[in-house]
Amino acid sequence: DAASNTGVDNVRDIIENSRYRPARSRFKVYIIDEVHMLSKSAFNALLKTLEEPPSHVKFILATTEPEKVLPTILSRCQRYDFRNIPTREIAAHLREICKAEKIKADEDALLLVARAGAGSMRDSLSLLDRLLSVGEDHLTSDAIEQLLGMPKAQLIVNLAQAIGESDVKGVLSQLETIIQSGLSADTLIASLVDHLRNLLILRACGPDEQLIDFTGVPTEQLQAQAKRFEPATLSQDIAILEELRRNLRTTQAGRALLDATMVRLALADQFVAVDEMLERVAKSPAPAATAPSLSAQKKA
Repeated sequence: DAASNTGVDNVRDIIENSRYRPARSRFKVYIIDEVHMLSKSAFNALLKTLEEPPSHVKFILATTEPEKVLPTILSRCQRYDFRNIPTREIAAHLREICKAEKIKADEDALLLVARAGAGSMRDSLSLLDRLLSVGEDHLTSDAIEQLLGMPKAQLIVNLAQAIGESDVKGVLSQLETIIQSGLSADTLIASLVDHLRNLLILRACGPDEQLIDFTGVPTEQLQAQAKRFEPATLSQDIAILEELRRNLRTTQAGRALLDATMVRLALADQFVAVDEMLERVAKSPAPAATAPSLSAQKKA
């Protein structure tokens, strides 16, 4: 693990041990995880061995940040980029594990775990293990939302519904309910962004299950809600929410900013009109200078 063994001495130990052939196997395989954490001197010490490795040695360098690896190292390696695993494929694997272990789990619950894993099978398995360690004998979506600190899907749907209906009172009421449930502003924004993205996909592409991220909400309900929004409005709302997420990190009036932004989403048509007026003013030519009047000239 390069994150905890970053020094040149650690690399020299690997180089020294790599000289000896394995007793039984054909190859010695060294896997260096988080290789971007190695110091520059450690990289330089490893460089010569990577250029001319012993015939019985294979190096596997794993990293989540390849841009931090020295170019001289990258140029001497074959690169393989691993992609995120689709949510439904992860859920299918989790289902097989639960079946083998005789664990009861709802389909929606497994999809939620897979979604929380963000495309990583390892993270999804870790989450599943954590959920089982608290003594849950039957995994349900409600239990997982509570244990993982995820918002209830219907609360996000209700908030989006109020935004689509331009119901300011409803927006603020739903927002208060979500905040009182213990959800952080950052998690709320992320969940709302994901939901609006699903609505955008529905409006632009129709009910394509490969593009829509699982939410625990029936597709028919999402389709009905998507009709309240135009694709351009949804795209703009997502951009506004991402800007809000950045601003919340530096402001001391986080709740006020959150309320104001949600109201802005609900009254998007009015704000667009104001933006258009400001743009017209900015583009309009400056008034021409007028010549002084005759009376003004006489007074002078």
